[in-house]
Amino acid sequence: MRMATATTKILGVLVSIIVAVSLLPVLTETADSVNGEDNLEVLVIAGQSNAAYRQVDVSLINEEIPQPVTNVYYYGTSTQPIWFGYPSNPTYDQTLASYDIYSMVSNGQWKIGGYEPVLAESISKKSNCDVLIINVGISSATIANLTPQQIGGEYTAKVIEDALSKVDSKYHIDKLGYVWIQGESNAGTAVDGYIQQFNIVNDWYHEHGFEKCYMVQTRPENSGNAAIAQLKICQDDPTVILASTAPATFTVENGLMVSDNLHYSQQGRIIVGEDIDSKISLTPHIRDATVGGLLHVLPVLVIVAILMAAISMIYIRRSD
Repeated sequence: MRMATATTKILGVLVSIIVAVSLLPVLTETADSVNGEDNLEVLVIAGQSNAAYRQVDVSLINEEIPQPVTNVYYYGTSTQPIWFGYPSNPTYDQTLASYDIYSMVSNGQWKIGGYEPVLAESISKKSNCDVLIINVGISSATIANLTPQQIGGEYTAKVIEDALSKVDSKYHIDKLGYVWIQGESNAGTAVDGYIQQFNIVNDWYHEHGFEKCYMVQTRPENSGNAAIAQLKICQDDPTVILASTAPATFTVENGLMVSDNLHYSQQGRIIVGEDIDSKISLTPHIRDATVGGLLHVLPVLVIVAILMAAISMIYIRRSD
């Protein structure tokens, strides 16, 4: 009789486990729908050439190619993100028609340099969402060139508008904010003047739903007063987060600058990208994604627990 009782109890536990496992797809589906299976996290990277896309130079030892493995996207052509020098091509209105949203892993390997691979992959994993990175960096642009009334600002607005218009309708768009990497063309600009121009740019982003700015302090050696202004902006404006000061340590000798001593190498960009990611991870939207999902599936978990307990009690009583 005791043998039968023990066997029955074991059988009850096994049945409970089977029931729980069978309900896992329901739990997963519930968690995904809450955590944002159909959400698209959008991050803009703005500024000048150190913000803009650059092709990885695979001939350099330190130019390793990050390889995301989840649903992460960029805006541009099938082979690379968009890129413009300043002044922007006056026909960019027509050019944008040929751009679209592409997967970073559509060809099995992400072969584009920049911050995108690091940021997109990490944000996707932490938020459980797909990610779109829109790069609007313009080589040689001053901060004045990037204000809304100037051609750089107009270009920025049109690129972001066009990219968002091409997002699949299945997505709900969450705007994470924008990354600001600019200053080399404003080394001699007065600190107050730089701050005034930045506030104009920042207001535009706020008006269009990008409420957080992740500021990268550009290398002081190259950006002078602009680097000073950037620190002051972060101290005075709570919506502007100092994301990285790493470029101050970059040199050609340590492999984090390319030979022109002006642009960050891919390894340098990876370091900056990791810094930015660490700040984005602190925002409630990303930080609470997993916790929020668990809270929403908690009722289902409770039901499963009660069901398992009930099944176990039935078999135990029968065995007695």
